[in-house]
Amino acid sequence: MSPTPQVSPTGDIAIVPVCGAPPPRTGDGTPVPILLTCDDAVTTAVAALPSGVAGLTEGLIRSIAFDYGLYCRAGIPCGSWDYPAFQIGHVLVGLADGSSWVVEVGSDGTGLPTVVALGQAPASASAPWGPTAAEVATAKAAVEAYTRLLVKGDWTAAYAALAPASRTPWGSLSKFISERSAFFKRVADRFSVSIPAPGSLMPIESWQGEMYGVPIDLERAVVVEVDYPALDSIAGWDLFIVQPGGNGLQLFDVR
Repeated sequence: MSPTPQVSPTGDIAIVPVCGAPPPRTGDGTPVPILLTCDDAVTTAVAALPSGVAGLTEGLIRSIAFDYGLYCRAGIPCGSWDYPAFQIGHVLVGLADGSSWVVEVGSDGTGLPTVVALGQAPASASAPWGPTAAEVATAKAAVEAYTRLLVKGDWTAAYAALAPASRTPWGSLSKFISERSAFFKRVADRFSVSIPAPGSLMPIESWQGEMYGVPIDLERAVVVEVDYPALDSIAGWDLFIVQPGGNGLQLFDVR
């Protein structure tokens, strides 16, 4: 089936998306069921682009390309996505000013896809991509400050420090206090905060489900790890995604 042309916001240009190859087959050659179509991915991606993006206000979209898999960028390991019940792809939208935006979308085969991550694509394959050193340091400091609040038992301040969506698993301050206080009794005030080495964890997109509908900022998101030496290797670490949002940083507890 040919992809559906996407009409620019001003209605003067109909862009036919370029669709990449179908998803790869399994190891024994069996075709992978299509859960994410080009049409659905493109529709979701175009709708997700920020309204204030330069070029969009005049409807100056000049190209749209879709392919399956994560968006691979220079200097950052591009892992595979091996979840048979959730298929992921990326849409690259080119604007008339020469810039491009990438939107990663995923689907379980029911309804329209969800936006997993988005951001302005690097200008070239060798261009810098991702958070600056200062943003990484700020994110690490934010997670350390949050963890210190938990160690001190300042539960109200710790709960408030989380992004609103990240409070979803608890649903209330009382439940947060009940679960976190029991956990931190075992921590014994010992913890260390670090930035995981590139490629040491699953792709950042793998953790987006724990952000409860908030897309990852591909340009600015920072992954921060907290280790608890007093606990065993399975329970002894937490993971956070920190990115700009609202009036400051958003802190997501994703593990």
